[in-house]
Amino acid sequence: MSVAPRIGIRLDCGPAVGLGHFGRCLPVARALASRGAAVRFVVAGGRPGPDRLRREGFPVDELPRPGAAAFRDWLRAAGKAMDAWLLDVRDDLAAQDVCALRPAVTAVLDDPTDKRLAADIAFYPPVPQVRELDWTGYGGRLLTGFAYVPLDERLFAPLAAPPAPEGAPPALLVTMGGTDPHGLTLLALRAVAAMGANVAATVVVPAACPVRRDCLGLARELADRVRAVDGPTDLLPLMRRAALALTAFGTTAYELAALGRPAVLVGLSPDHARSADCLAGPGAAENAGYFVDLAPSALAALLDGLVRSPARRAALSRSALALGLGPGAAVIADLLLDAIRQARSRAGNPRL
Repeated sequence: MSVAPRIGIRLDCGPAVGLGHFGRCLPVARALASRGAAVRFVVAGGRPGPDRLRREGFPVDELPRPGAAAFRDWLRAAGKAMDAWLLDVRDDLAAQDVCALRPAVTAVLDDPTDKRLAADIAFYPPVPQVRELDWTGYGGRLLTGFAYVPLDERLFAPLAAPPAPEGAPPALLVTMGGTDPHGLTLLALRAVAAMGANVAATVVVPAACPVRRDCLGLARELADRVRAVDGPTDLLPLMRRAALALTAFGTTAYELAALGRPAVLVGLSPDHARSADCLAGPGAAENAGYFVDLAPSALAALLDGLVRSPARRAALSRSALALGLGPGAAVIADLLLDAIRQARSRAGNPRL
């Protein structure tokens, strides 16, 4: 009888770091589980990530703190051998810590740190920073491109967006991440308030947002054009209905592009703002830049221009669909399982 492959996913999520890592690891875990793998999460950072993973049916071990030391303590105490590890963290986990996970297959997601050099597989979106990293001596597989963006298979179900009522203002979706630690939702709401064009805005206000009360207060003042939604929430139905989106650059930006939804992207850091050019460069989104440099009035002007130009929105949509984004989570899952097969075969145990 075949032995189910055991795959550990180490990630950080929570109010301080957001839910970006969570948002790209969960689809991979779903894809792995649907292919018969036993997936276990090892998480640091606090709520709501662990609770949501358990509701999905995944076993979760919570570290008392982020970092390599806590992970090493967990490995010693738990003693659970894995066939593969997928690592999506930005902590002090070093290359030697990744090497210590062998003989398990090791993979990293969009990782700029030196631990990528010890991984068997390194997955990246097609951002310019990847080629600028020093890959000297790397002996693993470097896989970069839109095919390796871990998008949920649900995005590609053949469902049509519900038609907007005739004469209704364009639907604008605003989402600044699962926890929005920088409070960018308030910046977005101020931009919506400054817009001259009429819109029907749905604004996701995360429970962990540090300026949540201010956001809800301003949303009430703008009730004629804004509907506030408690976050985190399932964005897929909201994305399908949107004629335009305003979002922090990250997984949601790729999801919007995969759906062909025109979007304005805000960078959480200068590096994020630069990464957003992988979508803005080919004309698949508008890059508003780093949020620190962004005034509400400038953001409002950018949104106004798109709302008033259906042709411009249509061009963004066509370019986004032309990128070829697909169910990257399934691609990553299949590559991990294939690597496990090969490792077991080399070890004289070809059963999967």
